[in-house]
Amino acid sequence: MIGLALDAGSSAAGRAFSSWVVQANRLLAELGAREYFTPSVDIVVSLRVSGEITDFGIDGCDRLRKDAKRRRLSIDVGIPMVKWQNASADQVKRLIAQSLWEGVELCAGRVRNENGQVEGSDLHRDLRNVFARLGVNGAIP
Repeated sequence: MIGLALDAGSSAAGRAFSSWVVQANRLLAELGAREYFTPSVDIVVSLRVSGEITDFGIDGCDRLRKDAKRRRLSIDVGIPMVKWQNASADQVKRLIAQSLWEGVELCAGRVRNENGQVEGSDLHRDLRNVFARLGVNGAIP
């Protein structure tokens, strides 16, 4: 399973991102319990969206963590206020898609580094499908 979490640094950040994160999570949930990783592992990408109240001080991926007991990899992805403050809804959705892609790719790399296997073509196809249904136009790597 792949999921998104949101930590918003202000109410404005929450308003800009929360509905799109909820929608992305619904689309990810529709993928069901597909196994992209051997051994099986869940991925959680935590968006840390800086705002007026809290500046997380990160831009991009940070703090890849492994919880072996829960078979989970999690990664923080920071989005500075300057990147989203004057962004359109389409630009916010693209930021979410890029963050999810980068976070999942780093987690997949961790699985590979630990001699695991990744069904990369299925994973990439399904993520691109989620992005298209979210309304993200244009290529994501």
